[in-house]
Amino acid sequence: MAIHLDVCITDTDTRIQLADSQGTIMITDSQTGKNNATRQAICFLLKKQQLVAIGPPDDTLTFDQIITLCPPETIDRDKLAQLFQMDANNKTEPLTDIEVNVAAYHQQVKRILETFGYPLFQKKARSGKVQHRWRKDISQLPFYVDYQESKATIIWEKRTVMRIKAGATLKAEPALNKDGSLGLSARMGEQLRTEHKHKISGLTTTEDILLKSVNEVGLFLYYAGTNSWLVLKDTDGKTIDEWTRVDS
Repeated sequence: MAIHLDVCITDTDTRIQLADSQGTIMITDSQTGKNNATRQAICFLLKKQQLVAIGPPDDTLTFDQIITLCPPETIDRDKLAQLFQMDANNKTEPLTDIEVNVAAYHQQVKRILETFGYPLFQKKARSGKVQHRWRKDISQLPFYVDYQESKATIIWEKRTVMRIKAGATLKAEPALNKDGSLGLSARMGEQLRTEHKHKISGLTTTEDILLKSVNEVGLFLYYAGTNSWLVLKDTDGKTIDEWTRVDS
């Protein structure tokens, strides 16, 4: 199927306008991209053309380019973002509540980005499956979160035990869907906070909190919205992904 585009290339950015008012894709440097970011946009943060995170520009992350996608009003932005997040996390299970037009638009945008040299979700040559393996020496190493409003110290004690040390600061409010409702990540984050409410005062934890995974840590602290394996870092800035990643 042919995709018709109106493209404008300048010294600092590339603007791609989809036909029939089907949205805009802007590829630009980090500073200009920050200025273009809006609540309606989906932002892909890149470093050396590799995806770092999906979400609003954040000064705690290192990136040199931003791809800003502004879908039309006929496309559910939050469900579209969820599909891209699944791509980033190499998840393939089907989502039963995704409309056909959203799924088709998702594939169309990926095809456009690949054509312009940004295969953000390209699978690796072998299996493409990234795994993370706990080791005993990891349990002696503290990892730190400094993302959006959240700050915390985390210890990966056992394979399914993540300890958030007391004194962690939680993000105050989750991002909402277009209709003002809570998205999936926000609901899961709120559920985790409810389960541990006796250990939280205001937005600060008063006791150590035990969770089961890096993903749960992200949901609890800042309602996820990014790849938490790249958020948790040691004192030298090395991510927990780099410490524990195993390419199968």
